[in-house]
Amino acid sequence: MNTPDDSPASARSFRYLSRHDIETVGLGMSELVEVVEAALVEKAMGRTRMPAKHWIEFPDRWYDGMSSVVPGIDTAVMKWQSGSPKNAELGLPYLTGMVFLNNTTTGLVEAVMDSTWIAQERTAAATALTVKHLHPTARNFAMLGCGVQGHSHLAALQAVMPDLEEVVVFDIDAKAAEDFSRAVDKAGLRAVVVDDAEAAVRRGEVVVTAGPIQVNAHRTIQPGWLRPGALAVPIDFDSYWSVEAINEVDLLVTDDLDQFAHLREDGYFLNCRRPDSDLGAIACAQQRGRENSGDRIMSINMGVSVEDATTARRILTRARELGIGRELPL
Repeated sequence: MNTPDDSPASARSFRYLSRHDIETVGLGMSELVEVVEAALVEKAMGRTRMPAKHWIEFPDRWYDGMSSVVPGIDTAVMKWQSGSPKNAELGLPYLTGMVFLNNTTTGLVEAVMDSTWIAQERTAAATALTVKHLHPTARNFAMLGCGVQGHSHLAALQAVMPDLEEVVVFDIDAKAAEDFSRAVDKAGLRAVVVDDAEAAVRRGEVVVTAGPIQVNAHRTIQPGWLRPGALAVPIDFDSYWSVEAINEVDLLVTDDLDQFAHLREDGYFLNCRRPDSDLGAIACAQQRGRENSGDRIMSINMGVSVEDATTARRILTRARELGIGRELPL
């Protein structure tokens, strides 16, 4: 008979990866775009399982749980996270949380890792993937909300926009805009700082909005601001865009149709039309993308769990190769 010390159960362990560990692993943005694309293509091909986000809204803070199974990489994940515009006052990033990664053969947890880096970087990688398939020849992008996501998007869009010359900068926080414009200059690009959201949207060929996600948001952007041929990528649900501005685009895309519908129950996307296409389906040529150079396109990228799955699996594989992280008993 096995004693507790030499039983099979006692040999089981999982790898813990802190944010520092994940950053040390050092996945580059081009690799992140690759794993995000693989995730969305797997979903579009019907080879994943992914329920809608579990969303809890409170004044000034939200919580969500995101889960999925990606059998092709033997991975299931659950991410539990919280976000609040008040986190800055607490010395915290806007998003905090953890990812739990399970092996689908055994069902056991293989890794527990910080989600903050994953969330910010795979979000930017999804925007880059959107630009790759819907407006790769754009010469500028406008960034509305220039904090963490501004810096992540700068790296991500440089990876997929070979003709990028200019970045239009707008933030209600002047210091954030100034810091981001310096990063743009350092990257060898021209920073154009503007005084209001309308000027940023009207100038941008690609327009990324990264404001706080709030159901009762002001929804600043109005119809007529987005120029012909432009691509808009809200990563803040509909918190920055009026419903009229969303409904006027020629092609409306999202990263998950079911999740888009589900979030209406929480007060988002009310009166918005149903999206025309799924981003993963465009990536694998199942559905149409841009058809005319003058089409105004919007891709509402909410962030989906299959992206966390492929990203977390790649991080864990690399961490094991490099000996990064701590093995802890289950």
